[in-house]
Amino acid sequence: MEFEKTRYFRLAVSLVVVLVGGTFIGLAVYNHQMQADKTYLTITGGGFIYNYRHADIHYGITAAVQRPTPTGLRLIARFENPTGGQPITLQRAITARATRYSFETPPVHGVKEGHPYRVTLTVEENASGKVIETHERHLVSDVDPGLVPDSPLTIGPGYHRNPERERPTSVN
Repeated sequence: MEFEKTRYFRLAVSLVVVLVGGTFIGLAVYNHQMQADKTYLTITGGGFIYNYRHADIHYGITAAVQRPTPTGLRLIARFENPTGGQPITLQRAITARATRYSFETPPVHGVKEGHPYRVTLTVEENASGKVIETHERHLVSDVDPGLVPDSPLTIGPGYHRNPERERPTSVN
């Protein structure tokens, strides 16, 4: 009688092990397929940065890693130049531990409110320059650039008032 109990117990345990193992294998295959369908990166945000204290305008994007990236890749961000001409190009190597990459242009001029500016993010191989994937987004400024002062309001690390902007007080 005890042999019967042991035999059924072993059969039940074996069945549970097979079911749990099959579930884990199925989940691993499903996860692998889901990861393969994703791109390496996606642009998660971006916009114009108006710094009235320094009297300049920048724009930038942020990209998030969606799946592990192989070594030997780089990111190239191309921002449409508001004054025309060649796009502003920034590049960065992809590192194994990074989960997010940010790109910010140097100060730009000629930004127009409501105009869409094209930003392209390209993943390339370092050695061959082969394009792996490309993402595109258009950024629109909703602030009139006329609000940015002609010269900085503050100077120095203490944000001291810019003496060039001081208005003389009138004495009566």
